[in-house]
Amino acid sequence: MGVDEVDVGLAGLDRPERPDATACASFEFWNQKMKRWINKSAKGIALIDKSGPYPKHKYVFNVADTSGRSSPPHLWELREEHHATIAESLSHTFGNTTDDEFYGIDYHVLQAVDDTAANKLQAYTHDLMAVSAGSMLAALSETNVAAAFSQLIRVSMGIATCSRCKIDVASLIGDDDLEKSALFYTKERM
Repeated sequence: MGVDEVDVGLAGLDRPERPDATACASFEFWNQKMKRWINKSAKGIALIDKSGPYPKHKYVFNVADTSGRSSPPHLWELREEHHATIAESLSHTFGNTTDDEFYGIDYHVLQAVDDTAANKLQAYTHDLMAVSAGSMLAALSETNVAAAFSQLIRVSMGIATCSRCKIDVASLIGDDDLEKSALFYTKERM
């Protein structure tokens, strides 16, 4: 797992755990490829690794939790002078045929997030139904679970992406967008 190489469907679900995280990678990646070492007091961000026969936790560490002789990686940033070019590229890639002058970069970024989330939704909903016992999801049909999860994953990915792009997410996502997240907690988690 390289820098920012996390499952895009789970991006942002770690935001409450580490809202300041900017570039995350595995212990091995930081040590071997970047020649940077994880600080002793660092706490990893747990992600679900489904690359093997069984899901397991995989921990990644934020660049701020590393030190070493090599310089930290150069992180890209979304600059205002690139907004029009990026909006046009996103519009072309994801098929948004809107007037770029009227819709800003935030619209195009969120449309890309929505498209990506929709592509991941079916696999995640199936996995979610398998572990819904003990949560409020157990009382819902698969269609309703899919709808609630779709909203949650889009909001979560939207917050992570907009945050990384330094787009003000407060004006784009309302409190009601987060209400359904309570459905996904089990008694043990609360």
